[in-house]
Amino acid sequence: MEKRPRISHIGSVGIIYPRINPNRIFLERKTGDFPIKLFRHQLNFIGGNWIGESARTDSGPLNTFRRELQEELSLEKTAVSTAELAALGHAPQEIFSMTPALNRPVSHRHRVMLKEIKRIICANCVPFGTFLNTVSKAALDAADPDNKREGFIFLSAYWCMPLDKNRWATLHRLQTNYGNLSNESITLITSLDEMIESGTKTAFGNDRVLPEVFPSLRL
Repeated sequence: MEKRPRISHIGSVGIIYPRINPNRIFLERKTGDFPIKLFRHQLNFIGGNWIGESARTDSGPLNTFRRELQEELSLEKTAVSTAELAALGHAPQEIFSMTPALNRPVSHRHRVMLKEIKRIICANCVPFGTFLNTVSKAALDAADPDNKREGFIFLSAYWCMPLDKNRWATLHRLQTNYGNLSNESITLITSLDEMIESGTKTAFGNDRVLPEVFPSLRL
């Protein structure tokens, strides 16, 4: 009998893009000190894993995504903990760090605007699909000669969040004004053409999912 793959991560992420003429997409880029060296400076969808104390009340993948979105997207730059990665075996211990400071003071109006964008995203999630994404030990070893991790398999739920013209314009304005809307990584707005031209890769096995995402959304 064929051995079943052992799933080491369960996650939930969002595909955020403008509903009309969806040629752009809102993503995050992992920082240069991310504990898994293979994923440093790589792109990822907004979201996270079902693990840790804060995940105990998640009733399913959609709640996991909503919780992660609320935690991650913020104009207040607080200390970032690697507790979740440590629990998954990807960091030796919990470490705290800070994402880069914003390039300008934050207005109350913009805080309210981001809060409303998050509310709209959480209220309008549409299922896209669930995928098993694999990252091999060979890939981890190639990026980090000192790697001690085995390869891992992610069970990830993906949700589409198309934003109408005005709300996408608001998100774009906030991203342009502050340069980063995340507490954990660096957010950006990009396109498939820009990703191909720059040669930027995606983290956590999302390279397997993107060929289905872009044609479906006509990105």
